[in-house]
Amino acid sequence: MNLAATCARSLEGRAASEILRVVSGLGDADASASRIDSMPGIVLARTSLDPLLVPRAVRRALDDEPWTVRHLYRVIPLQRWLPADADGIVGAASEMAAAGIGAGESYRITVEKRGTDLSAREIVSRTADLIASAAEAEAAAGPARRPPRVSLESPDRIVLVEIFGPHAGVSVISPADLLSAEREKRAASDAGDGGPLY
Repeated sequence: MNLAATCARSLEGRAASEILRVVSGLGDADASASRIDSMPGIVLARTSLDPLLVPRAVRRALDDEPWTVRHLYRVIPLQRWLPADADGIVGAASEMAAAGIGAGESYRITVEKRGTDLSAREIVSRTADLIASAAEAEAAAGPARRPPRVSLESPDRIVLVEIFGPHAGVSVISPADLLSAEREKRAASDAGDGGPLY
């Protein structure tokens, strides 16, 4: 799986259809999407496309034809899919952060969990420690590079961990790569674009 979406309870099928329509429009007619029976309001999808393209395409649809996005609340790209094990999640998140957070960039670690007893606090703390240790080792090994810094309010990058029971998705993305359809519609309405928003 490399995409997650949220929607209202009992409307998972319609949300899945919306995400598949967007992905098909981007060129992947073989994508799949399904609900998780034990987690109402969640749709998981698999596509051969770069998952970062999908929130951008949904955002364009909201700008051009907002009535075509009626059931999706949030669209979340998942760059790596793995078993929901704390050690595996921390390892993947810290490795991806090392590659995905640039010199001097700010970051935030966000963990959203559903159907698990894993500790979000532990995952955040361990991942942050590994990111800091990697930055220190890099600084000691060569020319000084500005280390990444934590910013909870306006990070350049988000280290995102989404846990769905026995599975987890991990991404290192910019805030713009996360899409909240309701927030986009509200912003368009506040900007006075005119016309009804559905």
